[in-house]
This record gives sequence, C-alpha cells and structure tokens, in this order.
Amino acid sequence: MESIVERPTRIPEKVWESLSEDAQILMHGLCEEIRELKDLVRDLSARVKQNSSNSSLPPSSDRPWDKPERKKKVRGRKRGGQKGHPPHVRQSFPPDRVQHVEEHYPTDCLHCSNSLGASNEEPDEPSVHQVLDLPEIVPIVTEHRLHYRTCSHCKKRTRAALPTGVSQSNFGPTVSALVAVLAVGFHLSKRQVKDLLQTLLNVDISLGAVIDAEKVASSALAAPVGAVHEAMSHCNVVYQDESKWPEAGKGGYVWVMASGPYAYYEIARSRGGEVARSLLGGPKFNGYSVTDRYAGYNCYPMERRGICHGHLIRDYQKIADRSEEVKPIGKGLLKLEGTIFKAWHAFKEGKIDRPDLQQKLVDIAIPYEKFLRQGMAQDDSKVSGMCENILGHWEAIWNFGWVEGMEPTNNEGERAVRHLVVWRKKCFGTQSASGSLFVARMATVVETCRRQGINLLKFVGDAIRTHIAGASPPSLIVAISP
Repeated sequence: MESIVERPTRIPEKVWESLSEDAQILMHGLCEEIRELKDLVRDLSARVKQNSSNSSLPPSSDRPWDKPERKKKVRGRKRGGQKGHPPHVRQSFPPDRVQHVEEHYPTDCLHCSNSLGASNEEPDEPSVHQVLDLPEIVPIVTEHRLHYRTCSHCKKRTRAALPTGVSQSNFGPTVSALVAVLAVGFHLSKRQVKDLLQTLLNVDISLGAVIDAEKVASSALAAPVGAVHEAMSHCNVVYQDESKWPEAGKGGYVWVMASGPYAYYEIARSRGGEVARSLLGGPKFNGYSVTDRYAGYNCYPMERRGICHGHLIRDYQKIADRSEEVKPIGKGLLKLEGTIFKAWHAFKEGKIDRPDLQQKLVDIAIPYEKFLRQGMAQDDSKVSGMCENILGHWEAIWNFGWVEGMEPTNNEGERAVRHLVVWRKKCFGTQSASGSLFVARMATVVETCRRQGINLLKFVGDAIRTHIAGASPPSLIVAISP
C-alpha cells in the first residue's frame, strides 16, 4: 500500500506499513510537531548560551560569570617600575622651540648656609627644567568694511564685495574645520562642540552656526572624498563591512570599505546587495572583496571574494555550544581553523613560502569539507543550514592562500567601522540626509588621514580654504595605489 504521507525517518518501514492511513497521517503530524518542538528547544538553549565568542554580540555584553577566568602568571615581583629598568624621561624641547629662558642662581650654600656670590659661578652647563604651558587663547577677529559708492551715471549705490577667499560665514576655515573634526573625529555632540569652543577657545558660537560649519565642511570635502571612492575601485583587495545607522529615526546602514591607505564610508537606507556592489563601482571592479557571509555580498562572484575566518570560528563555536549531538562537528572545525591560522602565521613570519601554505590549505580542506557535510546531514535545521551556507562559499574561504595581499579575516573592515558603531550608541544616528552625508564624508577623511599620517585638522582646514577660494582642493590620493 502506497502511503499518502511521507514516512518519518525515525519510524522503521515495516512498522510504518503496518499502520492504517489515518494512523500514518496522525503519526506524521506528531513527528513533525516533535521535530518543530525540538528545534525550538535547541534555538532557545542556543540563545541562552549566546556570547561574544559564538555570536555577533559585543564583548561588553558578556555576563561576568560567562567570561573565562584568566590565569595570571605569578612572577613574584611588586607592582610598578622594576629595579634596574631603563628610565622613561621626557625629551627636552630644542632651543628653537623655547620661547622664554630664565636664569636662576643659588644665593646661599645648601650645606653650610654661606653666602654665594657671582665669583662662585661655575662654568658647567646648568641643569635644565622646562615647563610647558598654554597661553590664553584669544580668537583673531578680522573686520571687513564693505564701503558704498554712488554711481554718477545712474545715482544708485554699490556696496563692495567680499574679497575672494573670505568666508560668507562669521567663522573662518579653521573654526569650521575644528567643528567638523570635533564632531566626527572625537564624537562630540553639537552642544558639546559649542561648549568646548566657548570654554577653551573663547569662541562664542550658536548651535545653528555649528550646523552651518558642518555643511561647509561637507561641501569642501566632496571632491577629496570622491577621489578616494574612485581610487578604491582600483584596489586589488578591499575589506567591506556594514552596521546599523539610523537616519531621522528610521532604519539605515553605514557601509565601509578599507584598503591600504584608504577608507571610504557611505550611509544608505538599504542593506541590499545593490549598495554593496555600487560602492566599488559596479561591474568595473576587478579586485577581491573580503567580507563576512552576509547575503548582500553575494553580488560578487565567489572566485572574487574572501570570507572572514574570524566569523567562521564564531559560527563553529556556536555549533559546538548548541548540543551534544553536533558538538564534535563544531570542535572538529574549530581545531582545523586553529591549524589554518597556525599555517598563516608561519607564512607571515617567513617560516614557509606561499606554495607551502597552499599545500597545507589543500590538506586541511579535505577533513574540513567532511565535517561540513556531516553538519549538513544533521537533524538540527540551523546547523545543517549553516553548514550548507558555508559550503556555498567554499572557493571564497580559501582564496586568501592564493591572492597576494588578502588576509584570512575581515578585521580591517571591522576596525574601520567600529568607531562609528561606538558613536552611534551615543548619538543614535543622524537626523537628515545632509547630516548623514557629512558624517560619511568626514569619516572617510578621518580614517584615511589616520592611515596616511596626515594632520586631520590641517587637511580639513585647507579643504575649506580652497573651497571658499574656488581653488583645487588638497588630495588624499597616494602616488601608488595598492
């Protein structure tokens, strides 16, 4: 008799065929319900066990009793500087950095109190004690007097125009640049920027003027940031990541690309693959993108991708913590990941060459795939689905061994986006599209200047000056792109 419902795998075929149709339907329904309940129990148990080692939760969310106890090495010595350690002494400023010099002479002998005269002066070099302090900061105010003249022909008055390079605002380029740097570079709110300028620099500025200064900086940085975006589309390896960034109380995401001397940020409402692809110039991008396994990055072919093994380790720890049935699979994959990184570090330290690294990866890939296929065969749908997804990224997982300059993790992208994630928790995103554009452009300049060792305040100030004067802006493009 042919069954009208599929036989559950746990019921022997002989027993199944002995049941009536009604009993088979009832049994099938009960087995499906049991399977769903077991999946629910697994999911809830896994959720309770979640921490920063097996999920995307930050380490700060780990409960104190879940953190592994760190065994401190007992060295048997007191705290602080150890006897005989090299001294750490502040370097003296050179003579050209010293503005004031004061000579001091002793008047009485420290030992017998005898009076010391000028004849007791010794020819040796004096002991030098330098004191660094700040003068009272007083803003420089330039008054532009725009005079009127009356035309002898039409008898109408004409007022003089501001000279080229003079801001229409009441605040000059340095103040506007400082506002932008304090906001994005140091994560200060607009009110904090206002209070800091007033307290430290005696600059009385309103909240509205702070917003206007940000808009000026955003416009001035459009060309340099656009050049960085264009340069990144020619990089061979680019690390990408994204995180939430609300705009006007609605959902949004900040996307980041990082590679060598460059980092580029963009804030968009969507988290879709079309944004990920457009960031690197669409089809013309011929490099490699290193990411996690978020589906939005599937717009890139697997042969042009790298997958973060740090995320894989976290997923395998999740499998190991999920249940006793799948624990051996998770532990086995974690052990293989440890072998991968051991080989990678040996390669980076010059102990093995790239062909040796590639051979080690080929050897590791055989048991690696075996464990993943074991995971796919599990009754646990979450584990089987995860293992199937990882196998779908198979080529991208190993590309770092063959692509020059590619790392096995996406740490560079994650580090680049982290400071905006921290700021988001304080500012809760931006309130307008123009505000998001300002944050993205300034974040690009902040991180790119940091990577190239460029003075951030000077660069933003120069960009604003050239913008006001209508001249060519400064550039963040290095001579040779990676």
